[in-house]
Amino acid sequence: MIQHLQPTLTRLEDILDTSMASMAAREGADHGAITSAKGRALLALSRLPQSIPQDALSEDVVAALARVREKLAAEQRMLKQRLDASELVVSLIGEAVQLSDWDGTYGPDQLSRLVRTAPATP
Repeated sequence: MIQHLQPTLTRLEDILDTSMASMAAREGADHGAITSAKGRALLALSRLPQSIPQDALSEDVVAALARVREKLAAEQRMLKQRLDASELVVSLIGEAVQLSDWDGTYGPDQLSRLVRTAPATP
């Protein structure tokens, strides 16, 4: 099983590089395919024996593990930035919709407070 570790790590590194490059370039990549490929590579890694002795791993494998760990962390940061940006856009759109629905009686801030404090009806 250990012999499959290096090719799997290399494949996962390539997938992570592709994912981060497409996010950095703001390309319309097939994120579903990237996510699926990443999931398959991570599944292959999870199927390896959990108790592989440290001395059984070559220096190349240890280095590849460190690179994959760093790339996963970098991809996580990039994905968080994208998620934060999406949440900001959604909130701006929500505010715009709320303002467009305003009939002049109550301001949008007052209206949202009324909705939040209104008693629940059975």
